[in-house]
Amino acid sequence: MFNRYEADETYGLHVDNAIRRVTGSSVTVRADLSATLFLSDPEGYDGGELQIEDSFGAQRAGFELPPGVEAVNLKDRPPLPRAVLEPHQSIVFQGMMGEAPRWEDLHWLQRQTELPILVKGIQHPADALRVAEMGLDGVVVSNHGGRGLDCLPSAIEVLPRIRAAVGEDFPLLLDGGIERGTDVYKALALGADAVMVGRPQIWALAVAGALGVAHLLRVLREELEVTMALAGTPTIADITAEALFSGP
Repeated sequence: MFNRYEADETYGLHVDNAIRRVTGSSVTVRADLSATLFLSDPEGYDGGELQIEDSFGAQRAGFELPPGVEAVNLKDRPPLPRAVLEPHQSIVFQGMMGEAPRWEDLHWLQRQTELPILVKGIQHPADALRVAEMGLDGVVVSNHGGRGLDCLPSAIEVLPRIRAAVGEDFPLLLDGGIERGTDVYKALALGADAVMVGRPQIWALAVAGALGVAHLLRVLREELEVTMALAGTPTIADITAEALFSGP
């Protein structure tokens, strides 16, 4: 919406909920956008409307999948309906979180398959223990690269507490920051059964294709073996927290 201002006037509205519903309609609009026009003939302007079509995610970033590449598991899935919010409702809690998975969804998933189910993104020992008590098959300790909340602790920082909570036998994987064989060694020493490697494989794939990825995995394995040898731990079972130096 265009607003007309006299000299020295400013736009001073604070918007707590950016998505508003047009009165008497199901149409939603952004309320946190404003525009100021400087007209050569302000006396001749009687007001008007500006309609902005907002785009999110891939459209906003201009990203498109290459020809012949598609998310096959989402191919026939209809788009999720957008929540229609009242002015007092939150776009986070009544909007996005309304579609977030819940613990009950994991129970549903267990009934649909006999495949192992591992829950990724666990950072708190109590959540990891709940996953174990539900009869699920493992946890991937991860903060999703810090993209959800940038002040989260790293996965390897919370790993020892999670291992202590779930016991020695419950499968724990770790991802985030695994770029060298020494990183793999530290994760194993602090309680991980295995690690996941993300970005380094993408870099290797971009540089040299499948052979690049194979070379990367070989380098990681050789670096891990060298670390094991120099640390006096000849087998994976010998790698424990006692092999690490934590400083004063």
